[in-house]
Amino acid sequence: QIATIYVSTGYHKAKDKWWTETGLSVLLFLHMDCFVTKLGLLARTHLPVPFLKYTSLFIYWAVERYSPLVIFSPIFTETLRLVNVPFFMGFHGSLVAFSHLGPFPVVCIIAWTLFLPPSAWDAFEASVRLRPKTSEACNVALLAVAVLCLVRGPL
Repeated sequence: QIATIYVSTGYHKAKDKWWTETGLSVLLFLHMDCFVTKLGLLARTHLPVPFLKYTSLFIYWAVERYSPLVIFSPIFTETLRLVNVPFFMGFHGSLVAFSHLGPFPVVCIIAWTLFLPPSAWDAFEASVRLRPKTSEACNVALLAVAVLCLVRGPL
């Protein structure tokens, strides 16, 4: 279902030249003030038009047409997913940074975690297990808050 989102939108956009040939889609989107964040406004004014055109073409061909199919590869599955999942999370992270699209990008980031291979989850578990429950900095901060509360008195 997740791959269907990207592949179907990619094929739907195939008839529009501003996605497939001219590369104007990102530039046009950045001019839709109702969706663009302050960072998007900065990108619109400061990034060169050829860069935005290249970005549009890359999003269309790599993100929406072919990369979603890589997660179903029967060979090099783990390696391809270790590359593809962070790629899509970064893509949706950029949507969060540059546009107001509601919860859609965040939901997609969460959904892509389903495709992380077991080795990624094992590494995450090992890193969490190795962390101390508290650190010296935490103890110092707690002491500072306690002293401030004593000096200031009850609220």
